[in-house]
Amino acid sequence: MGRGTVRRAGWSHRLSVIVLAATLAVLLAVPAAGSPAGGALVAQALRTPGTGSYVFTGYPPLADRPVRVWYSAPRDPATAQIVVAVHGLSRDGRAHRDDWARLVAGRNVLVLVPELTRAAYPDYNTGHVVDDRGVRQPPDRWTFPLVEALFDHAVAATGSRERDYALFGFSGGAQFVHRFVELMPVHRARVAVAANAGWYTMPDDTVPYPYGLAGAPVRSAGLGRAFATELVLLLGQRDTDPRDPSLLHDPRADRQGMQRLERGRAFFAAAARTARAHGFPLHWRVWEVPGLGHVHATAAQAALPYLLV
Repeated sequence: MGRGTVRRAGWSHRLSVIVLAATLAVLLAVPAAGSPAGGALVAQALRTPGTGSYVFTGYPPLADRPVRVWYSAPRDPATAQIVVAVHGLSRDGRAHRDDWARLVAGRNVLVLVPELTRAAYPDYNTGHVVDDRGVRQPPDRWTFPLVEALFDHAVAATGSRERDYALFGFSGGAQFVHRFVELMPVHRARVAVAANAGWYTMPDDTVPYPYGLAGAPVRSAGLGRAFATELVLLLGQRDTDPRDPSLLHDPRADRQGMQRLERGRAFFAAAARTARAHGFPLHWRVWEVPGLGHVHATAAQAALPYLLV
């Protein structure tokens, strides 16, 4: 997967990106710690066809906040494609895993659904880039690197030869995914699909994070790598209810639109303008799915042609 070259950014910004990338590269090189149940048991489970779950503590900076991972394992995980799917604000990893198990039945695909509980990860959808006081957090405390650590752990446990993975997120998980793409300078996602996000981090340097990039470690002039990632914004043409109780309404979110379809269109249009302004190739695309409302299983099915090769 190609990466765009960051241009028109000041030296101090380029230096901060380099330092951030180096920090994450070192952190992600730390061997996965496995789970309290024992690495051997997890490896045996992932190498056995079927579904199940295990507890993951394999990202050392967040080892004090274990993550239950719901999985669907194929017959030959060593050669399987790997999909990491991030749940919505329901945080029901098992239900999301069950949807995926039905979708990939009979295919050589390993699906991993980390369950990010409200108690341990209250702001998972924004990545804990800033805390509830608006203070920027060090990269090793972000939620985003968990995905990379989880991928490394699965590769080691199954003897996989995969070098990259597909990343999918629905609703609150789509918020996580598009911010992952925007803010993670080092990752191995071959493709990312953000389906039916409720609101977005706009490429706007004047709006505070997480609604925009003010206070974030990246500015709009530094989004070259993000725009070079294959990101699909999957929008349901029937996901248009402004009164959906799970849809955030506040002044900054409502500036993006009054419902999810409007907000997704606004985000893509803003990204396209930003890419043109800075001369970046844009590898993002938007796909509006006719008849799709706010339904995880249907959105995941629509995403399959993008996620699997």
